Amino acid sequence: MNLNNKTIKGGYMNKYSNLLISIAAALLFTISGCSSFPDDPEDKLIFTDDFNRSSSATVGNGWLEDPNGSGCGPKDITGAISKNMLYFDFVDAQSHAHVEYSIEGAIARLEYDYTPQFANDTLTSMYAQILFRDKEGKTLGTIQYFRVNEGYEPVATTPTFYQDYGTVPFDGTTQYVSIDARKILNTLLTGVDPGKIATTAIQLTFSAGWCNTTARGYFDNVKVYE
Repeated sequence: MNLNNKTIKGGYMNKYSNLLISIAAALLFTISGCSSFPDDPEDKLIFTDDFNRSSSATVGNGWLEDPNGSGCGPKDITGAISKNMLYFDFVDAQSHAHVEYSIEGAIARLEYDYTPQFANDTLTSMYAQILFRDKEGKTLGTIQYFRVNEGYEPVATTPTFYQDYGTVPFDGTTQYVSIDARKILNTLLTGVDPGKIATTAIQLTFSAGWCNTTARGYFDNVKVYE
């Protein structure tokens, strides 16, 4: 629903939508009395990062880094800059690491590329999260674009959580993603009052579910619109 995905190298586009859920959610949102996020076809680009900078163990450009802090193997893996992309490299490791960028207010759309480069085991995933937070920093609602090579099951949609789930091979193919956050917020996250959103956090995550996982992946060309 509202997430467009196409393979750049493979040349196909797959669009998934669920009209009945959208209509029902829109009716529920209207009944709830919450203010809706304004519909504006002229989205404004407010943040971009193509990661075109020198290779570094630090991501920079305002991104906060959260290393993998649990599981077996190394506990200090973070994102890095390599080949002008955001790079994650797990060697005999587990758990997840992510970077986060915060923006004032509610965003309308998120775009990015990602490349699942290699994984020697299942339960290896790359995903983006859009977290709408109030002025105290509490998460009001979450949109998650989740891609795994094999092993995890989808998470059901709730009034405060929406997941676009899919499987993808870790074969070096670059994928493009566009998330219509405005429409998902207005039609599916019926438990979130847009009027209470103070900030939006963008998280890009690389995760390994098994011990002794060796895996690599890249994120690139992040664009955020309001």
